Amino acid sequence: MANTVPLSVRIPPEDAEYIAQLRIGGAVTPSDKVRAIIRDSRQRYQQRGDYEAQLRAARDALASVSLQVKNWEREAEQHSDLLETFIAWVAEAYAYVSANDAADAPPNCSELEKGVAERVFRLLESTARMAVTATAPCYDEQLIRRRYTPLVELTELINQQIQQQAKEK
Repeated sequence: MANTVPLSVRIPPEDAEYIAQLRIGGAVTPSDKVRAIIRDSRQRYQQRGDYEAQLRAARDALASVSLQVKNWEREAEQHSDLLETFIAWVAEAYAYVSANDAADAPPNCSELEKGVAERVFRLLESTARMAVTATAPCYDEQLIRRRYTPLVELTELINQQIQQQAKEK
């Protein structure tokens, strides 16, 4: 490699073992792997504030568990809209929040809060739709309805407060 800088570090044995077992692309030697780790870290740092890059990174981080779920579902001949919706939501919510970590400016907390609220309520609405039918598209068909019962009660109390406050004005 042209224009490289030699770097010598001492690391604990458990880190050396981790690097030896780590599989990163075409990196074979410990030096190759350390360069790949540094490259990946630099890339993540430079992509702060980039929503699309953060979304790709979040989806990549969740790809293994998502694939495991899909494989299990295929073998079990079952499906959970709840798991599928949640995994996608986690990636998008993470990307949204982390994209607000711009290196050159602090986040606009008011806008960030609005965006987070939008995403939280979108997830609630998605799960509420799953409770519309008698059987939810989940492994446990009654799971959503059981979990929504206390939420519905809470929502009714909130609605009563809103109506009372409107009367008082």
